Amino acid sequence: MENIEKNILALVIVITTIFIFIRMVLNVEITLERYIIFIFYLVVLVLGLLRPDNIYSGESAIALNPFGFLNDIKGDKLSLIIMLINLIIFVPMFFLLAKLNYFRGSFLFIFIFFEVFVFIIEYLQYKMDVGVFDLSDIFLYNVSFFIGYIFWLVYNKIRKKFI
Repeated sequence: MENIEKNILALVIVITTIFIFIRMVLNVEITLERYIIFIFYLVVLVLGLLRPDNIYSGESAIALNPFGFLNDIKGDKLSLIIMLINLIIFVPMFFLLAKLNYFRGSFLFIFIFFEVFVFIIEYLQYKMDVGVFDLSDIFLYNVSFFIGYIFWLVYNKIRKKFI
């Protein structure tokens, strides 16, 4: 897929996602929209994390240091940006999974789904030679996930107060 086609697809997904997300927050959405936004989110994650356009240029490896990102960001602006992206990318995951009827009300089930998903993504990065199986990425993804969980708790408190 050419870059312009990727940009148009990304723009359509982002605009649709923002529209559905606003409807979800305002409790105006229908059940189908919850699944549409989740599928869009997964598509963006998979395309972004598995980068089929060969951005990664290195040998496949396994990095077992969960705090390896601390060494990476010392003096390397690109690594800092990647770390920030890793801290942000999974913030919506808990919210979106919690809004699906299938996952409702079970933090443990959502967390297990999330962990399996991120391990599969990291494994695929390693096997497809598009990245490193990196425990520091998994650590940052988990921090991101728990930030999303905190947002979910705040959202529910505010929603219950006004409904």
